[in-house]
Amino acid sequence: MPFNMPPLFYLDNYGNICVNAIVHCSNVVVPVLFILHFFKIKLPVLNSQTLITAVNTAMLIGALLFIVKSIVCMFLAWYSAASYWQMWDPVMLAGGMILPQLFWFRKLRHSIMCGLIVAGYNIILYILTWHPAPEPEPGWHVTNTPWYYHFQSAFIYVLIVWCIYWIISRREARRKTLPTQ
Repeated sequence: MPFNMPPLFYLDNYGNICVNAIVHCSNVVVPVLFILHFFKIKLPVLNSQTLITAVNTAMLIGALLFIVKSIVCMFLAWYSAASYWQMWDPVMLAGGMILPQLFWFRKLRHSIMCGLIVAGYNIILYILTWHPAPEPEPGWHVTNTPWYYHFQSAFIYVLIVWCIYWIISRREARRKTLPTQ
C-alpha cells in the first residue's frame, strides 16, 4: 500500500466493486428469475423461493454497501475540496439506497415482484440515462472497461448469492429438523 493513500480509499474501491457487481448482476438475474417463476419452471438443484430470497437479500446488502460507499466518498470529497454534491442525485439515490430498503420486511424479501420493481427501476434508469461516450480529443488516452471486468463482477455476485443461499437453506433445514413444541 503506498504511503500517501488513506485506508478509506481502498475501502471505497473494494466497496465499489461489490456494489457494482450486485447492482449490475441483479438487473440481469431478477428478470430471469421472474420468467422462471411466471412460467413455473422448476430448477432441479435449487429451491427457487430460497434463490429469490437470496437475490433480494443480496440487493439489500448491496444497498447498505452503497450507503457506506457514499458516506466514505462524501467524507473523502469534503476533506479533499472536491465537488461532492453531484453524487446526491435523488433519482439515482432512490434506486440505489431507498428502494432496496423495502427488503428489510420479510414478506417483501421473499417476493419476486418486489425484486422486479427494484431491478426494473434500475434498468429503466440505466436506459434513460445511457448515452454513448463522446469521441476523445486527439492526443487523449481513453481507457475502456477491461474485458475481465464483467467476469469479475459475475464471479463476485455468484459468490455473494451462493453464500446467502447456503445460509438460508441451512437455516430452513435446521428449522425443519427442530422438534415443535
